[in-house]
This record gives sequence, C-alpha cells and structure tokens, in this order.
Amino acid sequence: MYQTICLMVSESDFWDVHSQKVLDRMHDLDFDECPICLLDSFDMEGLQCQLCGHEDSYIDCIECKEEFLASLGEEVGDYELCPVCVRADAAAFNHEKY
Repeated sequence: MYQTICLMVSESDFWDVHSQKVLDRMHDLDFDECPICLLDSFDMEGLQCQLCGHEDSYIDCIECKEEFLASLGEEVGDYELCPVCVRADAAAFNHEKY
C-alpha cells in the first residue's frame, strides 16, 4: 500500500513539474481547447487532443447545417444539434414556458 501511495504522489509531482512546460510548448503550436480535458491541446487538423488522446470528428447540424465537433453537440432523437442551436432551442423553450 505504501508503494501505491508513493507512486501516486510521484506521478502527481511529475505532472506538476512538467505540465506547464508541455502546455507552454503546445501554446506556441496554436492548438484549440479540447472539449474533454478543456486544455489548449486539441489539434483541429488531426482532430485529436495531444494530452488526453480524445479523438473527435466533424458532423453537420441538422438544424443550421453548420459543421461542428461531434463531442460538442447534443443528440435530439436521431439527430445532432450544434451548441448554437442547442442554446437557441433551450431559449425558445424557456420563452414559451413563461
């Protein structure tokens, strides 16, 4: 058990020491925010996060026909809505409610 705790602490220390260096280098490469880990490490050309490994794809919104990352959308029945249309749909629903 002691070894497990030491290993966990050493991994945490490693991340604390090296993560900022990695993030600084990635910032220089102009990555976008990853939709999963929320760090600026998502390669929009390769559609993969360079830190957490999340892979994504583009799909078209059923409402506005705009292309967006699949992980940012919301399923409505058998269809996917982009974040903009999800917010607009929620605002319209709340407006009708009152």
